Amino acid sequence: MDKKVLENLTILYAEDESIIQQGIEEALSLFGMNVICAKNGQEGLSAFKASHKKIDLILTDIKMPKLDGLGMVEKIKEIDKDVPVVITTAHKETSFMMQSIELGISAFVLKPINIYKLQETLFQAIAPKVLKNELIDKNKKLEIEIKKNKENQEIMVRQSRFAAMGEMINMIAHQWRQPLSSIGAASYNIKHK
Repeated sequence: MDKKVLENLTILYAEDESIIQQGIEEALSLFGMNVICAKNGQEGLSAFKASHKKIDLILTDIKMPKLDGLGMVEKIKEIDKDVPVVITTAHKETSFMMQSIELGISAFVLKPINIYKLQETLFQAIAPKVLKNELIDKNKKLEIEIKKNKENQEIMVRQSRFAAMGEMINMIAHQWRQPLSSIGAASYNIKHK
């Protein structure tokens, strides 16, 4: 699996600093991602609620007005516990890290953000979800093939039963023909004598 897996994914990006948000949004677009931006946690939560079925990944800052990033993630995880989340932060405080771990955050990216590091981190965060979806798809295909094989086996069993029944009917017919042939030959002989 390569980084092309990021293409066409939809990412919710919450960041309150507009200059950082614009730069990262452009970089995410260059990665081929569809970006939904939010200026704070409350906006991010609303955007997620509005279109959570199509959001594949969340990228968020921790410190934001109205609702911080961790508060937003906590509420989002109540809706979809499996959505991968990457946190961007300039803080290295243990309390933030512990709370993030408890929320099931996939990864961290420290500010200032290195675009290549961000791409690698997003790739690592989404990879388990992509692999899980691929496995689910392969299992569905396998179940379909198993069903087809069972149907083919049932057809073969029916055909073998019909073939066995045909052989048995031929044997019975043969057994009946023998005495009839003898009777026919005897009646012919009697008629000519």
